Amino acid sequence: MPPWKSQLSIDQRQALVEFVRSLYGPAQEISENDHLIVIVVSAMMLALLMAWWRWPAFRAWIEAPKHSMLRQERRFDDQNARTMYPVRPDVPAAPHHSPAGASIR
Repeated sequence: MPPWKSQLSIDQRQALVEFVRSLYGPAQEISENDHLIVIVVSAMMLALLMAWWRWPAFRAWIEAPKHSMLRQERRFDDQNARTMYPVRPDVPAAPHHSPAGASIR
């Protein structure tokens, strides 16, 4: 048996229930406007999803900011790597190896 059933009297449980219910306001009815807003936003999202799926040009336009940000990040990383680890012409480049140890050429 849960502790609140065995440790509280019926009056204490009733007082606890009334207290908890007092913390929340009464249930509100959903108005017609709320239904209309949900329907309109759902229709807009469905239209955008269908346009994204149907037209590759629209998909490219939607995703252009992401690709622009990735290009900027790549340029920043490349610039940051050059300033942190400058290339020294007197030191030959190390050979590149795969994780398994086989040489990549």
